[in-house]
Amino acid sequence: MKPIDIENRVLLVLLRTGGGALRMAKIHERVTTVDANEDLVAMEWRTVAKATHRLMTAGLVSIVGDERDAQGDMHPLYGLTSAGEMAANQARVQMRNAKVAGTAKTTHDSEQEVSHA
Repeated sequence: MKPIDIENRVLLVLLRTGGGALRMAKIHERVTTVDANEDLVAMEWRTVAKATHRLMTAGLVSIVGDERDAQGDMHPLYGLTSAGEMAANQARVQMRNAKVAGTAKTTHDSEQEVSHA
């Protein structure tokens, strides 16, 4: 899976919160199961964190607050900026159009790209 594909998945996960925010652990959990019609995508937490950081650098995602867990540790909450909402909607439309056209990438396609690289 290419970095842009992961970034688009992060954008879609945050878009589906309806203006809410998520901790990185929840983003990772949802990115690996972003669409019930797709195969489960296994990826490391760090891969999702790096993609989220790239989106922050691009001004599409920001830290909108923090949350205390059961152990008392604070964790940042990530949400979409206005530009991030527009980018997420574009990614959603592109993914939907690719599915309709029959050109949507599957997990199997991504694995073949890696093996041929």
